[in-house]
Amino acid sequence: VIAADPSQEIAVQQSRLSNGLHIEGPPGTGKSQTIVNIIADCTARNETVLVICQKQAALSVVEKRLKAEGLGPRLFLITDISKDRQSVLR
Repeated sequence: VIAADPSQEIAVQQSRLSNGLHIEGPPGTGKSQTIVNIIADCTARNETVLVICQKQAALSVVEKRLKAEGLGPRLFLITDISKDRQSVLR
């Protein structure tokens, strides 16, 4: 859903072949773009995807990009297991 360079396209393809994929790199390298494309690809194939980020800011960027691409309704953002539990269960 977002333009990708060849290395990002490879990451999307790799996500189809493995049960897990670790994406890391310095700021500005397109990690969020790649993650959004992986989520969109999984969604298109009726698969479930879990994204875990060490930093809340990274999740916020991914959330913003997903909403911009119309994928917000498919997103469950959990930032606090106690506070978010009921909304996720609903």
